[in-house]
Amino acid sequence: MGYTAAWRGGTGWDNSSTVEDASRYERLCMERTTTAMKITKVETIVINMPMQLDGPVPMQGGQARTSIDMLLVRIDTDAA
Repeated sequence: MGYTAAWRGGTGWDNSSTVEDASRYERLCMERTTTAMKITKVETIVINMPMQLDGPVPMQGGQARTSIDMLLVRIDTDAA
């Protein structure tokens, strides 16, 4: 698998790059993704934020939508 462009950090895609540059980038990505790490802790936080509206209350599924529900998930690993 080869590419005709390579990612250049903050400058974006550089179309003048060679296939060798892209292959090197691809190899580096594969090396990084094969590093094993263990999940050491998973924490969930449920947040229910009331909505303060000036207009009509929005409806969702036939019910008034008066709050926004969110679930935050924190995952700790053994990676440094």
